Amino acid sequence: MKKINKIGIALAAASFAAVSFSGCDWLFEESSSSDDDDIATTTATEEKTWDFTSSASATQEDTWNYSSSSSKVFKVDSSTLSVNINGDIGGKTLYLVQVNPSENKFPGNYLRYVKSSGALSSSLSDEVVESESSRSVVSETGFDESVLGRKHFVGEKLPEFNAVSSRSALSEPSLSVTQITRSVGTTKNIYVDTDTSMSTYEQKSATLRAVGTYCNVWVVDDYYASSASGNKVDSTVAQKYADAFDKMYKVITNVFGDESNKILDYDSSTLKDISALSDTGEYVNIVIYDIAADYKNKDNVSSVGVVGYFYAKDYYYTTQGNSLAMQLSGNSVITKSNVGKYFYIDSGYANTNLNDTVSTLAHEFQHMINFNMKDIKRDLSPDSSYNEMLSMLCEDMMQDFLGLEDSESPKNRTQGFNIYYYLSGIREYRTESSYSALSYATSYIFGSWLCRQYGGAKLVKEIMDNSYVDSASLVAAVNSVNGTSYTFDDLFRQFLLALLNDSTYTHNKDASQTLTYSSGGTTYSYPMTAFNIFGSDYSPSALDGFSRSDYPSYAWSSYKNGGYLGPFLYKNSVRAELRPEYGIMLHGIGTYSSGTTSDTITFSDTGAADLVMYLIIK
Repeated sequence: MKKINKIGIALAAASFAAVSFSGCDWLFEESSSSDDDDIATTTATEEKTWDFTSSASATQEDTWNYSSSSSKVFKVDSSTLSVNINGDIGGKTLYLVQVNPSENKFPGNYLRYVKSSGALSSSLSDEVVESESSRSVVSETGFDESVLGRKHFVGEKLPEFNAVSSRSALSEPSLSVTQITRSVGTTKNIYVDTDTSMSTYEQKSATLRAVGTYCNVWVVDDYYASSASGNKVDSTVAQKYADAFDKMYKVITNVFGDESNKILDYDSSTLKDISALSDTGEYVNIVIYDIAADYKNKDNVSSVGVVGYFYAKDYYYTTQGNSLAMQLSGNSVITKSNVGKYFYIDSGYANTNLNDTVSTLAHEFQHMINFNMKDIKRDLSPDSSYNEMLSMLCEDMMQDFLGLEDSESPKNRTQGFNIYYYLSGIREYRTESSYSALSYATSYIFGSWLCRQYGGAKLVKEIMDNSYVDSASLVAAVNSVNGTSYTFDDLFRQFLLALLNDSTYTHNKDASQTLTYSSGGTTYSYPMTAFNIFGSDYSPSALDGFSRSDYPSYAWSSYKNGGYLGPFLYKNSVRAELRPEYGIMLHGIGTYSSGTTSDTITFSDTGAADLVMYLIIK
């Protein structure tokens, strides 16, 4: 891995639907005052930010009766200027977490901060901020993508099933399709992407090189050789993918549900049996070729753009071709549909990283199933963060079954999260190609924590089976499996404790195993094992050539000098643009002297009204 000289990176934005915060009365305490101030917003665009023509102005005083067993977290209301803390806080550390639950990114100068502490002032000479102008700014610099894990491809948005079905039905054409002969050597033309933009498709000749119980493995002819080398695969490689997919198929569907055997006839706005429209019928097709045509040599294969993908365009059928009407509707990509169940695997990776691509098969299979369970069956449209999180959870729970090391599983995104978490909201999916891997890290760390706390594979099965998507689906599943009545706010605050090494709310525990697959001599209970995000392997100092002296000046002193590991902690005096959809920034404030029983924390008085702040003591 490359050395990281700076932790800060460039900020950009993508927006998604916001999730509302609500109270929790059993473990957390929050301010009871209300916020009546308004903030005007700019016209909605892909990259949104607040137009701060007005903001919250804090004037009130509040009290937090701290308890290590029942009140570890205190929510600071936007109208609260100071908080009086009472309780046994001696020897414990105070943290501030800034959270942006809105759809819009927040400029750093609209983030409120700690201006003074009655009990910590003597030890915070470099931390307490007298004015906004004295705060340091995280610079917009580049970042090391090698710690973020592999990239995936998310195609352009397709017409939703409910939107399509509301159109006036066209006259239905007479349909007749001949099924292919499922024998090695059969050929057909398949649409594949042809450049790094992955937006241009051409039909290429492909040959069936392996046949499985549930799948066909095709190799585009340009990327086949009698002996595998570079970005050309042979029949032996193709057979490995057929065997791997057959092995995992039933184990995955036992949790996630089934992929659809229906396909959307776009012209008549009706769902039809896939065998009536697809020449490969109900079989899953795995197509191997050089995705994005970006292979250079065997030494750089791990840096190519995409390992594999599923694209729902193949679940659409149309005879409209590239008609003007189709192009104007923005749906011309469905004219490049292969009409059937299709995955795509990069041939360079297929030769050199079998385990990585097999894990990718599991990841992409979840996407195919999700399209059926949510879009087709329930007429819902899950956001990308939710969908990608579930695919990584599929890889997580299948890790032991597939015989993968932690470095070959989504756990390899943990170091990237610990360094760069503030650059993507926990529920955000950044669409920029160079930043999207950030969102995989934040989505996975939240989802993997949720599973280890609240039910493992059984929880995931409930998420897939319920009639919701996105945050509502997660909350409904947790409450259904555990008999609880949490809000998203409750779960999110528990998650913040996990990010500060809480012993109760932690990744470092095995998920419960109450769901088992057993058939044909195969038994598997979907272990989602403990992993410690505070382990030395996930720290920036684990990077080659990196030491604590390389930490930037805006690192909290205990992180930089005291051996603190885990998610990066910033000085109180640091500000940065805060991402939307539960973007967070963690600040270390200071540690109380032994015997301390009270403190008064005073904040800056103005800032974004929708900014949420939490004080945490542990």
